[in-house]
Amino acid sequence: MSSNIFADLLVNDFPGSRDSEDADDFASLPFPQPISRAVFSSPDFNTESFLVSHSQFRTLDDLRLELRQWVDKLENEMESLIEEDWQGYFTLGRGLAGGEVTVDNVERRVKQFERDVQVPPLVCRELM
Repeated sequence: MSSNIFADLLVNDFPGSRDSEDADDFASLPFPQPISRAVFSSPDFNTESFLVSHSQFRTLDDLRLELRQWVDKLENEMESLIEEDWQGYFTLGRGLAGGEVTVDNVERRVKQFERDVQVPPLVCRELM
């Protein structure tokens, strides 16, 4: 008799088995929230709320491992993007090399405009 019970357990076909109810029970168990790119892309991303919501039902080591995988994935994507458009990055760098002179010229013109527009203190008192 005990060999029949063992055989039934092996094939998971024991008397009183309710596969659909077992699946429903399994589906109702809590699982950790998956981490997605949208979570980090949100403009109102909050580290504290992220950690609270994503540390439930997983160990901190598991969370750290998953975050490390995301960091690695993002680093690879960034390297791929740079490799695809490396010429554009070099051109950008060369374009910024002489930018200090342009910024100084614009700053000088803005200060001159500010002086031209400024109303003398005596005129301000008369207007009040």
